[in-house]
Amino acid sequence: MVFCKTPAKETIMEKFERIKEERVHKPPLWEPSGNMCSDIRAMLYCSELVYAFAVLRELARENDMEKEYLIGIAPGNAEERLKILSEGIKDKITTKDIVDFVQSNLKRLEGVSRICSDLFVETLLDMGKMENAYIVKFDAHRAGSTFVYGIYVNHDLKRISLSFRGTAEMGDWGANLKYFKEPLNPSDSLLELGFDENKKIRVHGGFKEYLMGSHPSHDCKYKDIKGELVELYTSGECNGYDLIVTGHSLGGALSTLMSFQLASSGTISKHLGNKPLVNISFASPYVGGEVFGEAFKVSHYDLGMSPSIFSDKHS
Repeated sequence: MVFCKTPAKETIMEKFERIKEERVHKPPLWEPSGNMCSDIRAMLYCSELVYAFAVLRELARENDMEKEYLIGIAPGNAEERLKILSEGIKDKITTKDIVDFVQSNLKRLEGVSRICSDLFVETLLDMGKMENAYIVKFDAHRAGSTFVYGIYVNHDLKRISLSFRGTAEMGDWGANLKYFKEPLNPSDSLLELGFDENKKIRVHGGFKEYLMGSHPSHDCKYKDIKGELVELYTSGECNGYDLIVTGHSLGGALSTLMSFQLASSGTISKHLGNKPLVNISFASPYVGGEVFGEAFKVSHYDLGMSPSIFSDKHS
């Protein structure tokens, strides 16, 4: 009888060294190349970063980690740390800081699936090469519904990226399962372009509630995010920058709905000049019905939105 020895599982430290060695003589995978493939890779990385950053902050909430200040956590007792983590970030956090934090805690992160994946290691190593790129907003304060998104500014590429996290916790499934369609009022811009006001746009109720609230008096993430994006443009910090909205799974659906609403409002288009608002979604479920599809096409062709939808991360 011959017994085959099971190969030893690669540790996260070994994985970092292997991928670093593989990429040492290669340009960054999302180096600007002027084509859609470059944008897709960049948004895949941004989507991965939002997933992993949420995991890192959750780990830091429960454990004392090295160099926690690098990801926006100040010393304090458990109650104070929870408050800091529930408020999102208020200071810019560079990708170099995130790389430094992860590498300083590699032994503590062993076995954390989201952190130990090849894709995340590639993401960190490539995004860490950016000299002037950082997270300006990361919001996970709705702990009950686990709504998570991040806004990433890359001055090297003159780009703003808005990324929504996908299904990761039980609270996210609450949104996924509210699949009954809810009405969505057409914007004035859509009506001015000839969209029939008698047609009823209906979208997935859970996605709409997650992004826009279930009642006018409730917290509306759409308005918050739109305000944050407008502030970046009007501050003069990001004049003429591209805007790409992305997400995976639930996050892909939210990115589609967010892009549609932004394009329909006309609020962002004046800051983009002649460039489109780009939506790149991965493994997104259906957002709306046939009439939503018609309205979406108007946003695409007449309101300057450029959508790309991929069935999964490996497409």
